[in-house]
Amino acid sequence: MAGWGDVTLVVIAQNEDRNIAACLDSAGRCGRRLVVDSGSRDRTVSIARDLGAEVVHHAWPGYSEQYNFAFGLVRTPWTLLLDADERVSPELDAEIGTCLGASDVEAWDAPRANYFCGQWMRYGGWYPDYQTRLFRTGAARYELRAVHSRIIVSGARGRLRGNILHYSYDSVEDWVRKINRYTTLEVRNKDLDFGDVRDEWAGYDFKMRVKYLLRRAPGRSLMRFVWMYLLKQGFRDGRRGLALATLSAFYEYLAQVKYDETHMWTVAAPDRPAGADAK
Repeated sequence: MAGWGDVTLVVIAQNEDRNIAACLDSAGRCGRRLVVDSGSRDRTVSIARDLGAEVVHHAWPGYSEQYNFAFGLVRTPWTLLLDADERVSPELDAEIGTCLGASDVEAWDAPRANYFCGQWMRYGGWYPDYQTRLFRTGAARYELRAVHSRIIVSGARGRLRGNILHYSYDSVEDWVRKINRYTTLEVRNKDLDFGDVRDEWAGYDFKMRVKYLLRRAPGRSLMRFVWMYLLKQGFRDGRRGLALATLSAFYEYLAQVKYDETHMWTVAAPDRPAGADAK
C-alpha cells in the first residue's frame, strides 16, 4: 500500500528564505523533497539543502512552464505540490498518509485556507478554496496561462478534508507588490484565443471554462466585487472581507487598464505645455 515514502514534494521558489523552512518541514514525511529554484539571491537554497531537500536550478520560463518542468523530475508514484508560502496542516498530513491506496483516484483536491493581513478568511470565495495538490505522477499538468493557471488532470479526482494553510498576504503593501506583477501577466491571459487553448479545452473543468470565456468580459471588476462580497458573503469576514473584495475588484480593473494600454491606447509624444515658449 502506498504511503508517504511514495510521495515527492515539489516546491518552486525564488527568494523565499522567510517561508521555505516551514513549507518543507510541514511535508517532512515525504520520501523526497524537491525545490526548483530560479535564481534566489537570499538563503533559500542553503536552507533547503540544510533541511535535506534536493535543489535543482532552472531559469524562470513562466509559472506553468516551471511547474511542468518540476513535475518531469519526479520519479515516485505520487507528487505533492506546495507553493513556498503554503503548509500541510496536521490534519492533512494524517489524511494523506491514508488516502493513497484509493485505486481509482488520480488526483486529490484539498481545501486551502487563506491568510490575509492577520486573519484567516472564511468567506468571499476564499474558503474552501479547493486546489489540486496531490496526484499520481504523470497524471496532471498545468494549463499554459501566464498567471493563475490551474491543473489539468486525466482521471478521477477525490477530495480531502484537511487544509492547506496558505500565508498569502502579510499586509496590503505585500498585496500591492504582488498584484502589480500578476496584473501585468493577466494581459497575456486576456490575449488567449480559442486556438491557444484548443488542445487543453477537453481537460478543463467548468470553472476553468468560465474563467476563459469571461477573460475580457466588460464589468469584470464589478462582477468580482458582487460575487465576493455579496454572493460569497465576504461581508461576514468584517472589515477585511470588505477590503479583500474591494482590492480584488481593483485587481480586475487594473488588469483591464493594462490590457487597454497595450492594445487600444495610442501613445503619442506629449504636446508642449501652454506658455512653454514664453519668456
